[in-house]
Amino acid sequence: MNPKELRIGNLVECFGVAEVVLIKKDKIKLERQKRDRVILREKSPIDSLTLCGIPLTEDWLIKFGYTKEGSNFWFIGHIVWEYDDGVFICDKNGITLKYVHQLQNLYFALTGKELTLQNTAE
Repeated sequence: MNPKELRIGNLVECFGVAEVVLIKKDKIKLERQKRDRVILREKSPIDSLTLCGIPLTEDWLIKFGYTKEGSNFWFIGHIVWEYDDGVFICDKNGITLKYVHQLQNLYFALTGKELTLQNTAE
């Protein structure tokens, strides 16, 4: 995973799901929460962290408030995603996504709003 793809608020895999809360030139700060309390707060050189993208699944779309129409289409507002062969394809421009942070970033680029979790139960 390329850390240059990350923005504050992105969700990543780092010994569990963690949120990016600070990005500096050579450091990144992550927080992982459980039941409304911070259980991990790590500020480390980017090269020393084991960051992985979280695979984008139907469960993640549900957590972000998407609704399913038919067998392969997911809606939030006017943005439609089609699930095909293991990837999500945006109807507006054909971009394919594999990871949660990519969805968060593209949603922000298209709407100017942050994509937030609607259902935080894991």
